[in-house]
Amino acid sequence: VHSADALAALSRNSGFCLILAGGSYNREERSFVGSSTVEMIQKYHVSKCFLAPDAVSLAGGLTVYQDALAEVERAYIGIADQVVVLANSQKFEQHAFLRVAETKESFLYISDSSLPEVIRRAYREKGIEIITGC
Repeated sequence: VHSADALAALSRNSGFCLILAGGSYNREERSFVGSSTVEMIQKYHVSKCFLAPDAVSLAGGLTVYQDALAEVERAYIGIADQVVVLANSQKFEQHAFLRVAETKESFLYISDSSLPEVIRRAYREKGIEIITGC
């Protein structure tokens, strides 16, 4: 984990190993970023990684506004068996400045129940399912 918020939430639970990937602390994102963070992430293998990009689109992929965060998210994709993309409905079919990855069928997408059906249908036509809930 590289996020202070995720660390706080996950530290209350047991049943898994929790490792903090340190580096330079980005106060705005409340996360650790930078080459030290990326190097540490690349030493590991994880069954799942959870990404929260700033925007998701079929044409532009998963995108963020900060270069250092893009590098960290790419590192997580590279070590994970499964990538889970968490994005609220307002982030779909939007674009941020830096591309992290393509939208892929192999990624699991989770959003809220406000995601318009037209967007769900467009993704489904590309073989991408989006799980929606609360």
